[in-house]
Amino acid sequence: MTYTIARYPVHLIDFVSAANGRRVTIRPMLPQDFRLQREFFRSLSVGARYGRFLTSFNDLPDAIAERLGKIDYGRHLALLAEVFEGDSETMVGEARYVIDEHDPATCASSPSPSPMTGRAAE
Repeated sequence: MTYTIARYPVHLIDFVSAANGRRVTIRPMLPQDFRLQREFFRSLSVGARYGRFLTSFNDLPDAIAERLGKIDYGRHLALLAEVFEGDSETMVGEARYVIDEHDPATCASSPSPSPMTGRAAE
């Protein structure tokens, strides 16, 4: 499937070294990151899932996954952190913000705990 993104914010792509020496890529999420998002959700502890969604899910419901994937890079931006091992790509963290379309002064943000550390980025 091909996606057209009018203004993908390439200037937000960065590379950092984790405390364990692994290279971590931080980049804006893409629509095709659906699989990574689901795998990341499954890697979170039950407590981390509850802390994020304020309810218990064993798997990420399709409706929520679809809503999380609708990113316009202006009012809704999600950054993911990922590591690569060989041909394998693994999402290890996420942070996003959403500006309420009805009240631009209202903004929600949600860092997700990393399966690598078990805590949200500080």
